[in-house]
Amino acid sequence: AAGRGPAPAMLAAAGRDADLVVLGSRGRGPVTGALLGSVGRTLAETGPCPVVVVHERGWWEALRADGDPVVVGVGHLAGAAQAVRFAFDEAERRAAALHVVRVVRTARPDDRAALDGLLADETRRRPSVDVVPRVVEGDPVDVLTRLSATAQLVVLGTRVRRRPWSPRGHVHRALLRHARCPTVVVRSRDGRA
Repeated sequence: AAGRGPAPAMLAAAGRDADLVVLGSRGRGPVTGALLGSVGRTLAETGPCPVVVVHERGWWEALRADGDPVVVGVGHLAGAAQAVRFAFDEAERRAAALHVVRVVRTARPDDRAALDGLLADETRRRPSVDVVPRVVEGDPVDVLTRLSATAQLVVLGTRVRRRPWSPRGHVHRALLRHARCPTVVVRSRDGRA
């Protein structure tokens, strides 16, 4: 449907009855990349449904292989259920492995057990999905961008930002611009990722 007005508002209105909003991004240069990135970022943070950004093909396409996984980046465990559920859906639909990645600055002994607890219900419900949980030390943007080079899809959760100047959300913003595969941002319905 064609309309007039700011792109994020028009797409958000169109997405009210949608299961998914898909945006293309060429990002050829700082101005175009910033403009397209702002639309994707705004929709990801305020849209009524999950938003996927598909980048123009690049050199990383040569690295693709059949059987590449779906990757879900898990931030705060308490609110990650919706992103994880979406990632399970996609992995099951694609008959792909699901790599569930929690990136931390410094790993603690209970990190893996907490991640396993988050995945327990979905893993029981969908035994056909090959789930690979991983706790990785490092910077989330660097780790997930690197993993995106050999993934079919990267899924991230986001929480509602209470203050527009809040630094929260820097991971999904960076991945929307720099991921080497399509990136989905699943906004938590309860305000948590």
